[in-house]
Amino acid sequence: MKRKTVLLIIIGMTCAVIGAYKDGYGAEKTSAWISYGKTGYGDYYYDKNSITNISPKIIKVVNKIKYSENGRERALKERKDNKMSIDGWETLDYTLSFNEFDCLKNTIKTTKVIDFNNKGEIIEDFDFTRAPTDKIMPDSINDSLLKIVCQNK
Repeated sequence: MKRKTVLLIIIGMTCAVIGAYKDGYGAEKTSAWISYGKTGYGDYYYDKNSITNISPKIIKVVNKIKYSENGRERALKERKDNKMSIDGWETLDYTLSFNEFDCLKNTIKTTKVIDFNNKGEIIEDFDFTRAPTDKIMPDSINDSLLKIVCQNK
């Protein structure tokens, strides 16, 4: 009985550690996903523990899109329309985006995007070496996150 309890504790701790690192993509902090909106693509979350000040007005944060069935189909269609491979994309589950928000200029720069399948495996991992800075549209999903991360700046 004691052996079974110890084994269950070890399995539980292992799963917790793997979950923290998988979603945080090797981050030292445990992920703390907080919902901030929903679109036709799915549900949006940001990792509260990933919020970092790069400068007084530039905030770095990781967000996650958990795709709905409709969102997955839209993502596949966009890849097809842009003549991109869809191999492995049928099981797209979520995307992590690493972003920098400029609280003064209301802009976003996405520096990294990682797409995962429904088994938690990476489908695609892309670094934007020369990431463009985009103006955030009012009342958009990015505007919602900008207001959250910049509220005390």
